[in-house]
Amino acid sequence: MCSMTSLPTNQYIDLLNSYYALFRDHKISESLLNRGLFNEFDTQYKVAKLYNDPSLRKLLKKMLNDDSLSKAFRMDIRNEILNGRWLHDLQRTGHLK
Repeated sequence: MCSMTSLPTNQYIDLLNSYYALFRDHKISESLLNRGLFNEFDTQYKVAKLYNDPSLRKLLKKMLNDDSLSKAFRMDIRNEILNGRWLHDLQRTGHLK
């Protein structure tokens, strides 16, 4: 799974969209979706780097409107990714240059 970070941007976003589709179909849990967006599966912080990509923003905004996702998860999307704070924090701490 960690090799997905080498995918081209459009394929990477398609993969995230697939995770979200699996979640909506009750095939995976919210925690696995969270791991796909924020944690182990994104070892290169690609979601943080691509926060201004229109395709990714569209997907994340769709997630924001999904009431089946927890409020905390939606707040993380809004506060950490969509406003670029996660990217700024990673750059400030030296994880990204």
